[in-house]
Amino acid sequence: MGKTLFLCNFAASLGARAVQLFAVTSDGSRAAQDLPLARAREILVSDRPHATLALQGVQIRLGRGKADEAVQLLDSAGLADRVHPDGAVRAGMAQALRALREADAVLHMVDAALAGGPDPAAAVGEVDRQIAAFAAAPGPLRGRYAVLANKTDLPRAAAGLRRVRAAFPGSLVIPVSALTGAGFREVRLFVADRI
Repeated sequence: MGKTLFLCNFAASLGARAVQLFAVTSDGSRAAQDLPLARAREILVSDRPHATLALQGVQIRLGRGKADEAVQLLDSAGLADRVHPDGAVRAGMAQALRALREADAVLHMVDAALAGGPDPAAAVGEVDRQIAAFAAAPGPLRGRYAVLANKTDLPRAAAGLRRVRAAFPGSLVIPVSALTGAGFREVRLFVADRI
């Protein structure tokens, strides 16, 4: 869907040339390494679904007025409406749900091009709606949640964007392209206002 590509390219849009890349396994252990951003892309980005099996992320610095603030951007396993047959994928999904409860803000990515296709439910499912409802409920995430309608650079994305907005009434929907960087300025403003 492009979550990891977004993470790397968003860090680059903020001026990062190198990042502290970290991974948190399902048992809670954490490993970190400093990498050039190009190398991080090579290691992390894949076209294969469910390639991200554990929380991973980068630490970047976001400017806030005259000061910078360290921000960790987490990339999680994608969630599905069904129980996945692979135990490693299920463990990654459980880890993603725990991280969702602990997050300061959530950027929830959906595929706008897929939503514009013949089966829009393939892009926005029940689990997506439940995440939006969780974020809208009274609690720490209220007002700190946005839907990123990704792949706006592809055909059918315009129709998909309309469907994504209809699927998430009351939620901020930001059209983006993880590949081209479209919409990154709006995402940066959203994040900067909520840290």
